[in-house]
Amino acid sequence: MREETLRTARPGIRRTEQGRRGIRAAAAILVAALAACEQEEPTDETPEGAVRLLVGSLQARDGDAAYALLAPETRRELARRARAASLQAGRTVAPSEMIAVERHVPRWEIRDVAADGQGDRADVVVRGAAATERAVVQAVRVDGRWRVVLPL
Repeated sequence: MREETLRTARPGIRRTEQGRRGIRAAAAILVAALAACEQEEPTDETPEGAVRLLVGSLQARDGDAAYALLAPETRRELARRARAASLQAGRTVAPSEMIAVERHVPRWEIRDVAADGQGDRADVVVRGAAATERAVVQAVRVDGRWRVVLPL
C-alpha cells in the first residue's frame, strides 16, 4: 500500500490510497442520496406532499385524482354543488367536475412548499421565486393521510 502526503494547511498528514478511495466512495453515495431525495415523488403522507400532488393533478386536469386528495368538508361542498349543477344541466355532473382548476393552480412556478402545524391540521405555504408569489393552503390528516382544504 502506497502512502501519499496530501498538501494541506497541516503538513505531515498522510492518507493511504485505500482511505482516499473510501472518502471518494462516501462522497459519491452522499451525492446520489441527495439527488434521489430531490427526485422522490411526493406522497400524501405529509401535508406538503398532498399539496404537491393536488397541484400536479390539477395541472394535468385529472379531476378524479385531485378530488381524491381533498378534505372531506371540501368534498361535501363539491358534491352539493354538483347536485345543483346536475339539476340545471339535465345530466349528472360529477363532484370532481366542480373544481375550478384555474382558481386553484398558481400561475407561477412553485419553488418551495413548507408546512406549519401540529396534530391533524397544517397550514401549507407555497412559494414562488418572487415575494408576491405566495399562497397558504390548509391541510388535514384523515385516516393517516393528508387531504387539502380548498377555499370554495
